[in-house]
Order: sequence, then C-alpha cells, then structure tokens
Amino acid sequence: MTAPSLVWQDNRLLLSGPVTMASATPLLAQLGALLAAAKGPEVVLDGGQMTSSDSTAIALLVEMHRKITQSGGSLRVEGLREQMVSLITIYGVDWIMGNP
Repeated sequence: MTAPSLVWQDNRLLLSGPVTMASATPLLAQLGALLAAAKGPEVVLDGGQMTSSDSTAIALLVEMHRKITQSGGSLRVEGLREQMVSLITIYGVDWIMGNP
C-alpha cells in the first residue's frame, strides 16, 4: 500500500495515497509548511491520486479549507473521484470544492 502524501507538484498541491483516520493528522500537519511555499492566494488541490477515501478525507478537506481561508487564501479542489464528490454533496459541504 502506498503511503499518503501531500506535496507541491506543478504549482498544485497533490494529495495522494489512502486518506484514513491514521493519515489525516500527519497530512494536516504538513499543510502549514506547504502553504508557506504557495505561489499565490489560490491553492489548487488535486485529489485525483487518492487511492481510497471516505468521510475522513472530507473532514481533512474541510480543515484544509478552514486553514487556507484563515490565512487569506482560497482553496479549489479538483480531480476527485465521482464517489467522493457525491459524498461531499450529500454531507452539504460542497463549498469546500471552491468552484463557482
């Protein structure tokens, strides 16, 4: 199983691997340092490489959104699988996607 990671790649924040309860806290801890390297107020997070995800991933995205907006930025989430987008919509937190 691939370890989860959160890295800058091609001016995008790439979230990959399994997002589980065990991996969410370390991923969130990485976010602060990564945001310092952001090249503008909008952070584009690409979640297309997540290998497995559930409500933990949604909670992680909500917290990422909170941290980014509190620092004056905005978050736009792209590349999520249809199942994850459906869960986000069902939970009523589709605002975390950052898409108009």
